[in-house]
Amino acid sequence: MFGGQFEEGPSLGDNFNETHPLFQLVAKLNNFRRLYQSLRRGVHNNRWNTPGGPGLFAYSRVFSNEEVFVVFNTAGSTQTLSNRSTIYPSGTILVNLLDTNETIMVSALTNTTPQISVPSMTAKIFIAQSLMQPLDPVVTGQSPAHAVACVSTSAPIVLEFSKSMDIASVELRSP
Repeated sequence: MFGGQFEEGPSLGDNFNETHPLFQLVAKLNNFRRLYQSLRRGVHNNRWNTPGGPGLFAYSRVFSNEEVFVVFNTAGSTQTLSNRSTIYPSGTILVNLLDTNETIMVSALTNTTPQISVPSMTAKIFIAQSLMQPLDPVVTGQSPAHAVACVSTSAPIVLEFSKSMDIASVELRSP
């Protein structure tokens, strides 16, 4: 996260910028781990891997009645995962936690996921819609910008969050 002698490529320099997309992705993944016990303590089940090279890797983590289904695509093109078994009953709606606009439904006859199309170099993380939990707010903007030079010590620091917050609870108050 900090600049140092071990860095190369696009991570070069101070990377503790809370508005950077990679920082926000790590924060979101940490949020998922906190919210879903199956990601912390669940039984790991390999669901699929493309043999012999880049492609799909799918697994699930199951804890009690909660299953998180994860699929990665390491190939240079979109790949499609065939139906995979799940603990959820037929008709259950699953939501992709990385894009909550994407949903799939567990097959009515076989208790399997439908085919899942995964674009190149991306991942999808599904959970039952009924088990979805709200994420903690994260910083989405800041002023002055990260690592800006020559900022007056009297300049206000303004943070924007992904959700409305009770700012009065954290404002500086005079005694």
